Amino acid sequence: MMVRVRCGFALCLLVGGCYDDSAFHALDDLGASNGSTSSSGMSGATSELPTSSTGATAGVTGSGGGSSDSSTGGFTTEASPTSDGEPEPLGPPTILDFALAPDPIAFNGPIGVTIWAADADGVEMSLGGGVVRELDETEPGVFFGEILALTGLANGEHQAHFTPWRENIDGEAVIVPYTIALPVPGTEGFWETSEALGNGQTSALGVLPSGDLVEFGARVGDNGPRCYLRRRDKGGAWEPADLLQLLPDVDCRAIDLEVRDDGAIFLLMDTLTNSGWRWSLREMELWGGPLKSLGSGNAGEVVAALAISPSGEALAVCGSAPTAADDLSDAMVRVFREELPGQGKTFDYVKDEVHAFDEDARGCVFLDEDRVVVVGVAYGQHKELEVDRSRDFQLVYELAVNDGEFVVSSGLAPQAVASDVAIDEQGRVLVVGYLCGDVCEPDGMLWVRTPEGEPIWSSPLGSYPVEALTPQAVRWSPAGYVVVASGGEIGNESAFTIRALAPSDTLWTYTHSEPGLLNLALALAIGPFGEVYAAGLGGNAYPAVAYIAG
Repeated sequence: MMVRVRCGFALCLLVGGCYDDSAFHALDDLGASNGSTSSSGMSGATSELPTSSTGATAGVTGSGGGSSDSSTGGFTTEASPTSDGEPEPLGPPTILDFALAPDPIAFNGPIGVTIWAADADGVEMSLGGGVVRELDETEPGVFFGEILALTGLANGEHQAHFTPWRENIDGEAVIVPYTIALPVPGTEGFWETSEALGNGQTSALGVLPSGDLVEFGARVGDNGPRCYLRRRDKGGAWEPADLLQLLPDVDCRAIDLEVRDDGAIFLLMDTLTNSGWRWSLREMELWGGPLKSLGSGNAGEVVAALAISPSGEALAVCGSAPTAADDLSDAMVRVFREELPGQGKTFDYVKDEVHAFDEDARGCVFLDEDRVVVVGVAYGQHKELEVDRSRDFQLVYELAVNDGEFVVSSGLAPQAVASDVAIDEQGRVLVVGYLCGDVCEPDGMLWVRTPEGEPIWSSPLGSYPVEALTPQAVRWSPAGYVVVASGGEIGNESAFTIRALAPSDTLWTYTHSEPGLLNLALALAIGPFGEVYAAGLGGNAYPAVAYIAG
């Protein structure tokens, strides 16, 4: 008996969906199966159209079920009664018709699949890589699923295999071709940097449930920095109502944002108070609604990143907090949950009476509901060296025990810095930063590790003229690769740069340069269908936003 996966959810095409080679072999399998059968062909080179037990001709025409009626598709999965009242035996499970739309698909998103079948309890679908999924039965004899087109790396002709079944009987499979025709990965779909807001930068991005992009930044005016939110549609357009001036009379610096599945926006910012700069965490439940304060920091605390748990029920603020020793700090995480708001923890790399290291958390992300992965820099005399050096660290903060252990890089280079962190679909930790000598001439790096800090693979990201242009942000794409944002490398110093990476390979690169001293990508967001959005600052020190084909 054939073993089936009864999933009942949207079916997706993942190109390079894992770091192991099997994901890329799946892409090869898709290419190898192209073009062998037309959209109306039956597997096994069957030339005659089958007939169901009801006498209906099973024409696989790709017409969207043109011969069916609007309620049941004109087909039945139950046997008709014979003249003596006994039900007629069912015929073999049979696919009668299909519809794929859009085909070809020219934008990141789903291809809707509808299958009409007779005498079938279900229909299975496979996409060349051997993974079998079950379509949902939306009404008797009608089955629906989706093929997700997530990247232009999959452009070309493909085939989907559909097999009807009833109990332990498999009917004849039907091979249906479809075409992915997305923009070439790395091409520019939209770019904007203008005088509309004045000088400033966009520091963080998020994708709303509607698919609109939201950017969080600060403009610099005569009265000091002011924070703003701006909403854009999927084409990059925005209206006056899409621009919100936050705390218009308060000096404000944008740090990070997260978007919950219900559309609530969480903002991490610095504001100038009577006692100096303090960080604060705020919530906007609805676009344009009031800002609700969730928490704030103490004097001397510096924050760098905000993370949200998979359920959206917990937030983590990451950065550093001052110690009793002059000019030193501990890494800091503050967690905000409804039942436990403001749970805090500071981390000291070497726990002794004399604070010997300066620790600074630069990025964090939830591994699951109960663990936060934190990365950053520990500066001091590592391994009894006579000079202070920076080494990157990674730790997993366990909320239940309110603790975590440092894993510091081994010192293969004199100095190393971690700047940002993300998690892939298998829970592997993606870290970007740089290596350099005691005289720091930085070489960008991507490290892929286990949560425990064990290396899986790494990739050099080129040499940069200054530390400010090194990799700033990393995200995982559902298309199956890592996306990194940075400035330009040596020889192309003023370039807003985005790269997509897989093991031992750069899949595509996007750069944009404008007149001015600094073009730098600081923030990334990946849409649910692999759309790539980036932001930072462009020529003449204006906020910059780019939409890039992924």
